Amino acid sequence: MAIKILHTADLHIGKNYGRYNEYPEVKKDLVEERYKVLDRLISKANENDCELFVVSGDLFDDPNFRKRKDVEKIRPSLERFEGRAILILPGNHDYHSERNKDHWRWLEDIDGVIVLKNKDKYDISDRLEEGNETYIYPAPCDQKISQENNLGWIEESEKEDDIFHIGVAHGHLEGCSYDEKGVYFPMTKDELKDFDLDLWLLGHVHVMIPRKETRAQDHFYPGTPEEDGFKRTAEESEKGKAWIIEIKDDKKISAKSIDVGRHEFKHDDITVEDMEDLEQLKDFIEDDEHEKQLLRLTVKGKMDKDDFEEAQKYINGLRSDPKGFKYIELDDEEFNPRIDLDVVKDEFSEGSFSYQLLDGVLEEDSELSDTAAELAYEMIEEMKG
Repeated sequence: MAIKILHTADLHIGKNYGRYNEYPEVKKDLVEERYKVLDRLISKANENDCELFVVSGDLFDDPNFRKRKDVEKIRPSLERFEGRAILILPGNHDYHSERNKDHWRWLEDIDGVIVLKNKDKYDISDRLEEGNETYIYPAPCDQKISQENNLGWIEESEKEDDIFHIGVAHGHLEGCSYDEKGVYFPMTKDELKDFDLDLWLLGHVHVMIPRKETRAQDHFYPGTPEEDGFKRTAEESEKGKAWIIEIKDDKKISAKSIDVGRHEFKHDDITVEDMEDLEQLKDFIEDDEHEKQLLRLTVKGKMDKDDFEEAQKYINGLRSDPKGFKYIELDDEEFNPRIDLDVVKDEFSEGSFSYQLLDGVLEEDSELSDTAAELAYEMIEEMKG
């Protein structure tokens, strides 16, 4: 008696990526990749001989699935699964409701698919190998946000020892994600423990939790299998992943992570203060290994004015031509020309207000005087403009 599961969530198929409307090729690639990653997930499940393929919410990005063709587009991928059953939980983006129940029926028409739309115990034993008696306890989302989760019904259900008891839920788990207002079906670890299930397959958090393979965990977030945007910190950024989880006859659990994502949303802070730094930046940007990477780039530093103009021309050009990267989001607010007395003499007549202002600021021998001079110079340039 043992079951192997591919656990994924948060595919967000149909995501629009409106922020990339000005970059149609980037947008098209990101939209299509959310379909393609499902096909890769199915292949990984087959390679690992998984009996179950579980999506813990947000297979789609919209409760109306936009159009039936979205379902038909993924049908060939789902029909390739060689295991026993595909379990799909409605999440907070593709929640199940009276208004969209027909859309979920489109999925249920696909052979092998079970939509976990009811707050009820699903006995899937007849789908599995003999001896693998298994009950599924879902907490489907029925709206976009809620201050209460849908777990309460599980408390009343009896849990026989010789059966696998697996919970599937979508929402915020205390200590695992950010939910300041508590509106994403919040759960606590103590709450999950009290239900006395063998395994919890969770969705909603777009990073993998735990962050490494483990044998001492009973709840898992797979993260999104294809990164969908820049994370709050560089540490959270990673290629999309999924879990291969095995629960054995003694109910011990083992899990290994697998890589399935193509795109990466990277962060980098680079200081440019001379031409050597600029050349290093160019080498980094133009490396052809970045083809599937989107970069949030912060450039800082001060350069002599002549060198700054050359550097600024290159850096500004990255907004329209990201070189080796798929896309670059640029912040160069803290990249400025170094203002010194030679610059002041070249640009302003000695008796002018601008000359006297900058000369007076630069006479102060401190780090603050450099910053003040830069601010004064920017103000003068704006007034000239």
